[in-house]
Amino acid sequence: MGITEVSGQERLSILSYAAAFTTSRSDPVAVAVNAAPLLAWAEAAADIGDLSLRLRAMTQQRLNGGFDQDDALADNPDEFLRRAKLLYAFATAGGG
Repeated sequence: MGITEVSGQERLSILSYAAAFTTSRSDPVAVAVNAAPLLAWAEAAADIGDLSLRLRAMTQQRLNGGFDQDDALADNPDEFLRRAKLLYAFATAGGG
């Protein structure tokens, strides 16, 4: 797997995903800290198509709910990513 460059627009999307499970959403440092593992997963995409699928999986997880609906997500990027990766696996099960 190669490193894929994540655009500024995509980084802003990742910040919005992180804000969904950050308990101190008004604290930009807290949101950025929670976004770091999400950005690392995005950067590990094999190519632009894979990056798109990873971002879409994170978008879907954000739509599925944040910490206000599930305490397990509160300030927990690992749990958010675990769930997003399950959605990603579903999306890529047919070969991508």
